[in-house]
Amino acid sequence: MVRHSVFRWPMAILALAWANPAGADAIVPTPGPGVAASPLFVTGNVQQDFPSTSSSVTVIPGQQMGDVAQPQWMTNAGLVNGYAMKDIRLSYDQKTDTLAVGVNFYGIAGNTDGSKDGSTSPQLAALGLTNTPHIGGDKSITVAFTPVTAAGTNASPVVVAGVPADKSTSPAGSLDGFNVATVDPNKLGGGIAQAYGTTLASNLGQLAYDPSAAHPGFEFTIKNFSQIPGLNALTKGFYVSAYAGTGTTIIIGKSAIADTFVAAPPSGPQNLLNPPTVTPPAPPPVTPHTTPEPTTILAWGLVAGGAGWRVRRRLRPSTRP
Repeated sequence: MVRHSVFRWPMAILALAWANPAGADAIVPTPGPGVAASPLFVTGNVQQDFPSTSSSVTVIPGQQMGDVAQPQWMTNAGLVNGYAMKDIRLSYDQKTDTLAVGVNFYGIAGNTDGSKDGSTSPQLAALGLTNTPHIGGDKSITVAFTPVTAAGTNASPVVVAGVPADKSTSPAGSLDGFNVATVDPNKLGGGIAQAYGTTLASNLGQLAYDPSAAHPGFEFTIKNFSQIPGLNALTKGFYVSAYAGTGTTIIIGKSAIADTFVAAPPSGPQNLLNPPTVTPPAPPPVTPHTTPEPTTILAWGLVAGGAGWRVRRRLRPSTRP
């Protein structure tokens, strides 16, 4: 299991090529209760609302089933804790400057003992523990965003979004204590779940659902994403990391996704409803015996060397309304 006090996890390098799709897909959502937060949030099921086949969706890999420790009685009963993150999915709408985020869990997000109705199981109660509803108590699901700087792996995040372990700093009336806030560097020692600082009112989006069996994912929006102070997301890209867990229910493990680089999206305007077809340019002619450019030699060296891995993905601009 991963201790929630861990923040700067190891990062790997894996270069993934990306090109504009020949025809970006447009998915028109069906109205639903989560649409108040984003047109994407139709079902509350991240895999359905953020399909990996969509050119508008960036998928950040997470953990395998069983990576987060849980009691054998849960496993025997077919129950899955709500802290094992399968992946994180992003979709950026350039028209509204809104980032939609879906944290995809194997179980119900934030549901400690995997109970279908969110109640506390008899086994948990017998230990004097509780499955606090509504991601309450010190439960936290937090996604952090770190800028690309000269500090590299030593850089600190500048914004956290989600449900903090300490809800006292959350805006009044926000669902489950949802918040989008600056990072308080004095609290980073306790991990990103504890590091919420001042609420960024202009960036505060919405949590779509209180996670449940009907809506098991953790889906939210961040408004004015390009304007987050100090992030420069649309010019330099950014790193994403995440934490899910509770410090008090010690029989369940904590969960983390390491910093993952997401490249900046194209800066040009888009027709989100009717994206144009993009025809890739013809490749340049190859001259025999041409000496490779230094950048090409460097790229070959990185591939051949197989040095440490870092996951690199490009945030694909949303083609959805």
